[in-house]
Formats: sequence, C-alpha cells, structure tokens
Amino acid sequence: MAGLQIVDEEVSFLESASNQPLALEFSSLADQEQAAAPIGSQKLDQPDNENTAMTSHEHQAQENEPPVQTDGHQAVGNEHQANDEHGFVQGSDRILEDRSAAIVPSVTNPKTITTSEKKNSEHQGPAPSNLQLVVPPPTDLSTLQFMDTTAQNFTTLSTHVSSLDLTYSRIRDDNNLTRHHTTLIRDQLKTAVEGLDIKIDVLERTLSQRIDDIHQHFTKLETTMVRNYADSHQQLVDELASVKSHLAAMVESMKEFGATKRGKEDKVDRGRD
Repeated sequence: MAGLQIVDEEVSFLESASNQPLALEFSSLADQEQAAAPIGSQKLDQPDNENTAMTSHEHQAQENEPPVQTDGHQAVGNEHQANDEHGFVQGSDRILEDRSAAIVPSVTNPKTITTSEKKNSEHQGPAPSNLQLVVPPPTDLSTLQFMDTTAQNFTTLSTHVSSLDLTYSRIRDDNNLTRHHTTLIRDQLKTAVEGLDIKIDVLERTLSQRIDDIHQHFTKLETTMVRNYADSHQQLVDELASVKSHLAAMVESMKEFGATKRGKEDKVDRGRD
C-alpha cells in the first residue's frame, strides 16, 4: 500500500505539472537571492532537526508497512503489481526530468545579475518558501479501472456507431435506388394508361360510328322491305284480278259453247222427228 500511495502521488504530481503553466514553478530571481541568505543560515543552524525528522519519518514508514502475506496468488499479484509500478515510476521519473528541463523561471522584476550572484543562487538552489506545488489527492485504482473500462466502452461504442453509419448509408442508397425505380415504373404506367385512354376513346368513337351505320342500314332495309312488300302485294292483287277476269271470260265462253251445242242438238232432234 505504501508503494501504491507513492505511485499515486507521482501520478497526481505529473497531472498537476502538465496542467499548470511552466512559469508558475518559481518566483523571481530577485526574491530567491533575498531569501538565500536566511535560508542558508537556517539550514546550517538546524541540521540536527532535519536528521531527527528524517529518522522519525523512516520509523513511521516502517511501522505503517503491512505484514507480509504468504499466500501464493497474492504474492504473484504483488509481483506483477510491483513490476507495473516500477515501470510506471521509471516513466514518471523520465517525464519529470523532461518537465524539469523545460521549466524556465519567470522574472517579475528583471535586473542585472552578476556572476557571483548566479553562482550563489546555483549553490543555494530555489527557496522552498517560493515553490508553489499543488499536490492533488491520489487517484484510486478503482478510478483507473473505471477509466480503462470507460475507454474500452467508448471504443466499442465508436465501432458500433461507425457500423450504424455504414448501415444507414447503405439503407439511404437503397432507398434512393428504390425511389428512382419507382419513379420510372410510375412514369411507364402513366404513359401506358394515357395510351390506353387514347385507345379506349378511339374504340368508343369507332363503335359509336359502327352502331350508327348499322342503325341506318337497318332503317334503309326496313324501308326497302316495306316498299317491296307493298309493291308485291299490289302486283299480286293485280294478277289475281287478271286471273279472275280470265276465269270469268272462260266461264262465259264455256257457257256460250254449251248453249250453242245444246241448240244444235235440239235442232237435230227436231229434224229427226
């Protein structure tokens, strides 16, 4: 747990160092020079206090260390965790070195600095009171796991969204193609219906004309038949009248012939007597 806390503190320090401006690490060189002398005297006067504080911190760290676990699985997990922490600490040290090399102290009141003052400031180092370090709270492993899971879920979601985009594009293309074919079929049907309407109109006019012609023909035929019947009837009546007259004449002739023959017979009979 102590190793995890150290790693978490280093991660938090890296995050805060990457987010803070580089010019806020140190104050002006003039303030450092003014504070160098009293700080040096304080360091010289209180070496024993620092040694005592370091010794107490070491004892406290030893007391806070948890007992060693003898379980096999826990030992393997701790070994993997230690390797990960070691690699992470090396990467963190490398990043800290790069960050420290890029830090440039800001000068609020620029002035001429002599060579001796530069050497004194280099030997003494920056004043601890002027350092502005903000140590954020350590990041929990559950938070890191949650961030990792969230990143994986985001990647999966991005993949699904890309797949949905492709599906939507295909559906849109299919809809456009279907709409185009539907428009063509509708135009063809419209043209066919218009042609059929024209044909129906022509057929109606033709049928109407044919019906009118047939009606006129039947009218003429009826008139002709009536006229022919009347003519035939009159002719028949005339022929019958002629036949009657001929018959009457024949009857009269036969009567006259009979009378003549009877008269001759009577004369013959009288001559005999």
